[in-house]
Order: sequence, then structure tokens, then C-alpha cells
Amino acid sequence: MRIFCKNNWDEKKLLTILAIYNKYRRLSSLEEKIIFILYRFPNEFYREALGIAKRKKGYKSEISLPYLKKMAENRTKYMRSLKGLLY
Repeated sequence: MRIFCKNNWDEKKLLTILAIYNKYRRLSSLEEKIIFILYRFPNEFYREALGIAKRKKGYKSEISLPYLKKMAENRTKYMRSLKGLLY
């Protein structure tokens, strides 16, 4: 998710990455489904927020908070890119 957030949720980036990966190691249809399910489920936001809230090792406010802010600000773009991938 981080790479897509940094690239303003451009679904073309995801498809390009998958195409390049598939040149070297073909994804099974199950693996493709899992990737798209993970892309659809915004667990990254919750994981980062909980990591900060629970003061888990490896989660630093100065790194996670700007990332969370960017995800929240770009929610509309994320939803549009998700629709583009699903249809």
C-alpha cells in the first residue's frame, strides 16, 4: 500500500508492477486474488495507527503520522483507483 499511497493511488502502477513480476515468476490466480483482496482492504491504515497507539517496536510517530495523513487525504483517489481495478 505504501508505494501506491506515495504514487497517489495510481492503479496503473499496480498493474505495471504485477506485469513485471509476472515476467519472472507467474502469479497463480489465487495469488492474484489475494493481492487484489489485500489492496481492497485498508488494513495498512489500521496497522500503522495501532502501532503508534500501542507504542509497538518499529512504529515511530514522525514516520507513520505523515503516511497516515497522506492516506486520509487521498482516500477519494484510493476509492477511484479501487473501482478502476475492480471493473
